Amino acid sequence: MQVVWDGKRAVGVEFIQWDNARLNGTVYARGEVILSGGAINTPLLLTHSGVGPKHVLKKLQIPVVSPLKGVGSNLQDHLNLPLYVSLEKPVSLNLAKLRTISNLWNYFFNSGKGMGPSYL
Repeated sequence: MQVVWDGKRAVGVEFIQWDNARLNGTVYARGEVILSGGAINTPLLLTHSGVGPKHVLKKLQIPVVSPLKGVGSNLQDHLNLPLYVSLEKPVSLNLAKLRTISNLWNYFFNSGKGMGPSYL
């Protein structure tokens, strides 16, 4: 998968889909191209598309679209530690209405709130 460029402007994405057979395709955007591959896959996608440290792109023989030395560096994971406590009263940081998967999904992805990194 990689970004399709018109000069330095992203205009689409080339992809390979594996279903029963290999399907190569290109999707073009009417407006803007938004990359959302997470902390690891976004820098990888940018690098494969020619955006990243110049020396890395040259070593991989990828044509340089935009030399950005910060791509793929200083990656950090979220610190997430469980905390167990005993309470005298039945209180919780979690909302009671989040007992179903659909409510949980809507809360995390539509409310813009949450209590930490989500691994859904």
